[in-house]
Amino acid sequence: MFFVDSVPGKLYAYDFDLARGEISNQKAVVDFGNAKFDGLGNPDGITIDQTDKLWVACYNGGCVIKIDPVTGALVQKIKVPTQLVTSLCFGGPHYEDLFVTTAFIGLNLDQLQSQPDAGAVYKISGIPGTKGLPPNSFIL
Repeated sequence: MFFVDSVPGKLYAYDFDLARGEISNQKAVVDFGNAKFDGLGNPDGITIDQTDKLWVACYNGGCVIKIDPVTGALVQKIKVPTQLVTSLCFGGPHYEDLFVTTAFIGLNLDQLQSQPDAGAVYKISGIPGTKGLPPNSFIL
């Protein structure tokens, strides 16, 4: 199981006991304070693909990134035409499309004028070798 703590810019992994519904063994996967993540803003929403790689929305970074959760390596970066990238999920008939949400609240007038589509939802298709997973169902 993975968790993003946006303000300090950290992404954590946990062991998850399905029978008990409990997490344990917190491990830091990525620290956005690390130099290799300079300019990427803060991690926000996350999703996982069929190869168990994490996709992270970079708030104030204008991109989504693919991370190897085992090594913490930055595998891929895809620019989004707006600065405030908030979340993402896979969709489409075979989960081959990446849908990315963005925000506009917090941008100043100049930024809004240069990013007229801020707040839009973007669809990224054709990412080689990348498909998402079906959603997990649960009963509340």
